[in-house]
Amino acid sequence: GDVIYKGRVPFLDSPETDITHWLSELVYLTRLEPAPRYVIPGHGTASDDVEQAIAATRDYIHYVREVMRKAVADFTPFDEAYEATDWSAYRDMPAFDASNRGNAYRIYLEMEAEAFEQGWQDATDISIHNNNKISKDKQKKYILFFSINFDLKNRYIELAF
Repeated sequence: GDVIYKGRVPFLDSPETDITHWLSELVYLTRLEPAPRYVIPGHGTASDDVEQAIAATRDYIHYVREVMRKAVADFTPFDEAYEATDWSAYRDMPAFDASNRGNAYRIYLEMEAEAFEQGWQDATDISIHNNNKISKDKQKKYILFFSINFDLKNRYIELAF
């Protein structure tokens, strides 16, 4: 598949794309012995310098992951995080308009899933409380309200039901 997008924004917004694996394969390419004489990217011009050929793709993926990871850690909604991000290093690259927002959103969701998974593993306190609130709706069904409180690395969250 297309691993190197020399000089253009890669397309990451696909369920078949494993971004972590993609990054590890870029590292693998730089460690080949002997180094390839030429690299022919899936998109872009051929190069006789592996590091230079993969730099734009690798740096772009790292940048998007880092800004979206920070947004998730700060509980910043995606649209707000996307608008606040400095895309100037990539804005003039081919495929920016077509791919960047989808790439960023895909990575944001990936970072949310990782944070949620890690958060549950790191939860220091989880408690469930019956708030003793019972109401009856128009169909005479009873609804019980309760909340779940948990502390994720000193970030207290309460989910009320």
